[in-house]
Amino acid sequence: MLEWALTSRRRLTEQERTDTSCETRRLTLRTTAAQLTPLISKGHRDVGQSLVSDFDTAVQLLTSGSPVHETQLDKAESTLKEVRKVVADRPLSEVETLEVVKAVGLAKGHWFKCPNGHIYAIGECGGATEEATCPECQATIGDTQHRLRSDNSLATEMDGASHAAWSDTANMLNYRFDRD
Repeated sequence: MLEWALTSRRRLTEQERTDTSCETRRLTLRTTAAQLTPLISKGHRDVGQSLVSDFDTAVQLLTSGSPVHETQLDKAESTLKEVRKVVADRPLSEVETLEVVKAVGLAKGHWFKCPNGHIYAIGECGGATEEATCPECQATIGDTQHRLRSDNSLATEMDGASHAAWSDTANMLNYRFDRD
């Protein structure tokens, strides 16, 4: 996908737009699943076996390399919302946060927060290239042209990043300034 994303093109076909949208949504849901995994794995007493099975199926879909369809993502999102309701929102411990970051496998500076503080990740280069909705509260997240919405922010608590992976600060590190 990275090679495809970096290929210069003047326009996208309808299929490419659909595939890109699905893959972006998959990454957002994968982040949510990674946040919920430690809670499920601790055997939360209110999570029934059926929901655990549905959760495992959703995780398998989100982590597979196979193409996904909107209906599959809808089902996965519904399952994740149901799990979130059962285990209730609570801050992740430091260990759980490290597990999430490791499971998703993104470099520093790819983690952000919606206006309501829900954490999400931006894959590939780490720059916002499209708007989406927060799966937790439906607030608008991301943006376009590698600019993050002003009401979204870097989630430094996830990986200790001091700046976004795609930012003026990060991009300045690509230049060498010699002082003579």
